[in-house]
Amino acid sequence: MPYAGPQDDDQEHEDAPAPARLSRAAEQRLWREAARLDLEELADLYGLDLPEVRL
Repeated sequence: MPYAGPQDDDQEHEDAPAPARLSRAAEQRLWREAARLDLEELADLYGLDLPEVRL
């Protein structure tokens, strides 16, 4: 089969929908949840008992 030259990969991506954007409030909730999980992992690692705290 002869070489067809470089292919245009952009064509398949042109029809793809734009990535979803999170609202500012949703993004903040995700960051708070990530921080809470990090604290829980650190507490488990060091054997600490964290009180229930709402971040």
